Amino acid sequence: AGGAEVHQGIPVRVAAAADLEGTVVGRVRVGVRGGPDGQRAANDVVQQEARRTLLTVTPQGRPLLLAETFGSDTATSIVWVNPQSHHDAPPTTAGDEAALAARWYHRSGARDDHLFARWGRHTRASLGAAVAWVATDELELHASARWSQRHLAWQPLGSAPTENPWRMAVQGPATQWLLGAQWTGASQQGLMVEWWHDGSAMDDRGWDRWRQRNTALQQTAALPGLPDGARSGVAGQLAWQTTPLGGSSLRRNNVFVRASWQHEAWQLAWDTLYMPADHGQIGTVSAQWQADQWRLTLAWRRLGGPQQALTSALPSRHTWLFAAVWAF
Repeated sequence: AGGAEVHQGIPVRVAAAADLEGTVVGRVRVGVRGGPDGQRAANDVVQQEARRTLLTVTPQGRPLLLAETFGSDTATSIVWVNPQSHHDAPPTTAGDEAALAARWYHRSGARDDHLFARWGRHTRASLGAAVAWVATDELELHASARWSQRHLAWQPLGSAPTENPWRMAVQGPATQWLLGAQWTGASQQGLMVEWWHDGSAMDDRGWDRWRQRNTALQQTAALPGLPDGARSGVAGQLAWQTTPLGGSSLRRNNVFVRASWQHEAWQLAWDTLYMPADHGQIGTVSAQWQADQWRLTLAWRRLGGPQQALTSALPSRHTWLFAAVWAF
């Protein structure tokens, strides 16, 4: 949905969302991120796609208007995402917010530099920068940082017993940063290490209140003589306690390590996410076989850590996945 024209030697592209039911997939982002299941990259200012899902899925498109000018080493982009969204209430997901975003990119030898700015209808201003440097034939280093005037986060604001109490609410300023390195061997081995801080994630006091509410609901459900209707309501409230687990990150500070190896049609991978605040861990092992039309995936994810870790309070500790995808 869009094309490129050349005016006096300067390529200029203007794109409009006209296909895929009026949506396109836009990845105006900087930095490389990993994180908990369902996490969204902090510097992915348009697409806001999920990261580290067990099964790779096509990102949901976003309605947008894009203007871009680019040369051999420099590009500047301006994006209006979700122009149709004019709701006064905060969106249920960050990717649904109407926003203007601008990005400047420059390549200088082995280094890529990025600057970006964003203005969201609810989150207001945010500014960020990123750099990626290919230090050697095998080693790449990257870093990114972002400051936001406001951010969206889940908060327990509802009080009706038959409704989900968690609401997406506008919170105060937040900072996010990431440091990472990626090594690639001659035999297609790979190792990636990342350390990041996500100030938009719930803080420790918020998770303590979440645990206290879980305990109170469980004690209420165990009361003898509790009417069936009330017991069903408590069960629903417990189920809704999983809502904030879909945030960008569970904890604010995270360390991620991923090792992979690809040989012909096979790709093997292992990764783990470590959260220093409570020593929680999320580990994944996967194997994938790719042919011309078929892709087979087998994966196992385990949530571990001590009893006080947030991962120990999650409803599922082990997840197995087998998927077969046929492209036609």
